[in-house]
Amino acid sequence: MAKIENRESEVEHRLPADALLRRVRWDAAQVEAWRALLSEAERGRLDGYGVEKRRREFLLGRVAARQLLAGVLGCAPAEAPMEVAGSGAVEVRGGHGLRLSISHTGAEAVAAVAERPVGADLERIQPRPERLHRFLLAEAERPLLEQRALSADAAFALCWALKEATLKALGCGLRRSPKTVRIAKLNAEARTARLEARGGETASFEAQFARDGKLWLVVAYEAGDRN
Repeated sequence: MAKIENRESEVEHRLPADALLRRVRWDAAQVEAWRALLSEAERGRLDGYGVEKRRREFLLGRVAARQLLAGVLGCAPAEAPMEVAGSGAVEVRGGHGLRLSISHTGAEAVAAVAERPVGADLERIQPRPERLHRFLLAEAERPLLEQRALSADAAFALCWALKEATLKALGCGLRRSPKTVRIAKLNAEARTARLEARGGETASFEAQFARDGKLWLVVAYEAGDRN
């Protein structure tokens, strides 16, 4: 995989060598230029959304992915080989030995690519009802909400982002119960985590994360050295 030297975030600096990240924030002045990067099918889908927020998030996500793949594959963003899988996830057409993940929320989006299973998630920190705590966390994971350096809301949003990013790396997203992913280790100071996915074969994942105001950015990837 081609190397992009201008790694643009503290998370990206901590990713393995085969993984890269692209983050895009909303800029109304760029809308027409961004729209020109989309495929005909993507423009049709964009125009079909009746809610402005959804149109903005879709555009940002596709632009982040196209710009990232362009840098990796050495092509123009409009020519980045992307397709939608039956699951609804965006994949790299033709494979190229790459896995792709997109996440968006509000006015920004992030895309991650790697030569291994990878998942990215942007998660907003906000109060969540107790029922979501029960949905996300096994009883043994509840102490994770008592991080000394984090509020309960921030800790929960981080746990959510860690699990959702891992489920994306597994290719299933939240169609699979988040309780099938266990947060085995969480180091809030080093901003790293280790997760174990169960259900069929057990798989181990590592995650790097950073906080940006009211947002968590998490990238999870299959553990192991690819060198």
